[in-house]
Amino acid sequence: MNLQVPGPVSELVVARLSLPDARVRTGERSGAAADAVILRVPPLPHRTDLPGVLDEGEHARMAQLRRGDDRDRYLLAHTALRLVLGHRLGVRADVLRFARAPCPGCGGPHGRPVLAGASGPEFSLAHGGGLVAVALGDLPVGVDVEPNPSAAVVRRVADHLHPREREMVLSAPEGVRAEVFARLWSRKEAYLKGTGIGLGRGTDTTDATADPPGWAIADLAIAGHAAALASERRRGNR
Repeated sequence: MNLQVPGPVSELVVARLSLPDARVRTGERSGAAADAVILRVPPLPHRTDLPGVLDEGEHARMAQLRRGDDRDRYLLAHTALRLVLGHRLGVRADVLRFARAPCPGCGGPHGRPVLAGASGPEFSLAHGGGLVAVALGDLPVGVDVEPNPSAAVVRRVADHLHPREREMVLSAPEGVRAEVFARLWSRKEAYLKGTGIGLGRGTDTTDATADPPGWAIADLAIAGHAAALASERRRGNR
C-alpha cells in the first residue's frame, strides 16, 4: 500500500510511516499493511486552496473549538482524511459519510470510526502540536502524533503509565525523558485507537514498550514530536 496524498494538501507532508505486512511469500515480505502521512499545520484562516468538503456535523464540532489553532488543526485533519479516502475510493471527498464500529468492550456504537455504508480501507486520524497524522490500512489501524511534553507534564502523567513504561521513562536521562515519554504515549494511543477502545480502557493497563499481542507498532521521531502507527496483524502472522 502506498498512501497517496491529493494535491490540495500534498505540499504539507513532512514524513511517512509504514508497517510491512508480516506474511512471508517465497521468503520475502509483501507490501505495507498500513501507511501514514504526517502533515504540518500552517496558519489556515486565510488559505483558499483547501476544498470545502466537511459535512454539517464536522463544521459544528469545529465551531465548538475555542482556540483558532485548534480549529486550524481540525480543518486540515478532517479535510486531509476526506481527500485521502476519496482519492483511494475514487469518489468525491464531500460525499463520504462516517459511522462508528461497535465498541469491543461493551458493543455500543462508539468504537473506532469507519466509513458508513461502503467497503473501504480502515483509517485513523490524529493531531498534536503542529502536526496532523492520517493513516490507512487493510486491517484495523491506529495512528497518533504527540508533541514532546514539559518536564512537569511527564511528572504528572507518569503515575498513570503501565509500570514498565513508568520505569522506562523515569530511568531515562533527564535530557531525553520527554522524548521517551512522547514515544511511549504515542504508541499506547495509536494501539488503543486501533482497537476502538481508546484511552478509556485505562492507560496503566496497556504496556506499549513492546508490540501488544496480535498487533504491530512502528515509531517515527520528528523534531519536537513522536508519532506511532499501529496495525492489527493478519491472522497467523507472528
